[in-house]
Amino acid sequence: KHFESFKIFEIGKVYSCHPELGSGSGSRNKFGMTGVRESRVLSMAQVLEKDQNAQTFFELKGEVEDLLEKLRLLDDVIFEVSKKQESGSYNSSRLAEILIKGEKIGIIGETDSLVLNNYKISKRVAIGEFDLEKLLKVSQKEIIFNHLQKFPTITRDISLLIKNETKAAEIKKLIEKIGGKLVLNVEMFDVFFKDKQTSLAYHIEFGDSERTLENKEVDEVMAIIINGLEKKLGLEVRK
Repeated sequence: KHFESFKIFEIGKVYSCHPELGSGSGSRNKFGMTGVRESRVLSMAQVLEKDQNAQTFFELKGEVEDLLEKLRLLDDVIFEVSKKQESGSYNSSRLAEILIKGEKIGIIGETDSLVLNNYKISKRVAIGEFDLEKLLKVSQKEIIFNHLQKFPTITRDISLLIKNETKAAEIKKLIEKIGGKLVLNVEMFDVFFKDKQTSLAYHIEFGDSERTLENKEVDEVMAIIINGLEKKLGLEVRK
């Protein structure tokens, strides 16, 4: 209550009741449940001083994507709109399950207004939760290291007006695919909301392991990338 905006995370244990874990029909506890499951959860929450067009939710989604990128999982992740209300604590209109190869590893959403009112919170609160054991299990992937870049690289920025259904990871994949081996890195560095439109900005780093690229080459590849983004995803490039 002393801060206008903040980001916070916590790792802790969560207990949930599951009838199938009971040893028999006579093993019910005083709550009428027959089994308790313990799991470790990573929780992330964010509150912004001002929120326009669900900016709180989308900024936290960016934080979640950044975490998954660092764990080298983002390429395998799908954010799928949840069809069920999770324990009544989330706003069902802005709620997504985080899936990797069809398995749910977490969830991200906005806290329901009834919960906010109960705690006398007047702002939007975005929350992300991960099953930590599942997250650690899928993140144990082989890491391949490349040689350090010997030749100078060139970085270009691109800003895109997107449709609501377009995923940030989908944009990154397409840029990498079109740019081929000359694209060394793609990083989203800004999210901007205006007039009910979302704008995403990316750094694109170009380079070659055997020579120094010329600006003209990079310009040509950028033109092809822009054309592909416009035609395949229907995005508008901000000039």
